[in-house]
Amino acid sequence: MKRIVLFLCLGLVFSGTVLAQADSPNVPIQAYLKTDAIEVGGQSELGILFTIPPKHHITDVEYGLFYVDIPDTLGFSFGEPQFPPGVSYHDERAYRGKALVRVPVNSSPELTPGTYQWPIMVGYQICQEFGQEVCFLPEDKEITVSINVVPPGTGVKPAHQEVFTETAAAEIPKEMTLEERLIDALERGSWLAFLLVFVGGILTSFTPCVYPVIPLTIGYIG
Repeated sequence: MKRIVLFLCLGLVFSGTVLAQADSPNVPIQAYLKTDAIEVGGQSELGILFTIPPKHHITDVEYGLFYVDIPDTLGFSFGEPQFPPGVSYHDERAYRGKALVRVPVNSSPELTPGTYQWPIMVGYQICQEFGQEVCFLPEDKEITVSINVVPPGTGVKPAHQEVFTETAAAEIPKEMTLEERLIDALERGSWLAFLLVFVGGILTSFTPCVYPVIPLTIGYIG
């Protein structure tokens, strides 16, 4: 893992992205259960919510730096984390705003009702998108989740619907207009966007309404 991080850091440096050693922006991380409890032998879903500050993003999960790790513990088993689709940024996938990682959770039929707590290991690398693009050093954190287990047949109710509903709506990719794409490219300092705007300005000067002014301009300059 350390070798992968080292190679990634070197790649960022040589690609023009600065790797900052200063303290990275705070990324609040919270765990939510989709139901108010889980029955013995039942199942539910955990949501690990990353709140990313504006004009920042978390790097692609394929790099191995953005992860959620919940080891199976006595009486519980967890499925593979399901990451949101993310957005396109510099030909890679990135995560902005609120990123909800979903993890299926199952309880054993032999589990004793009660309240259980266990740690969740998470990791991410955050980058800023304004000014000179800076990617901060990867971070690893540990958060704690608490779940109430109730006897079979008790019945559970949905919980934290605003977290699971709002983030699900935000995960639907929004088709950007040409103007929005151009503004986004200009904010990211894309040289191609500046070139297109420059060429567009020149082409605008050849519109028909400009022709009558040409003789006046030539006469004034002459």
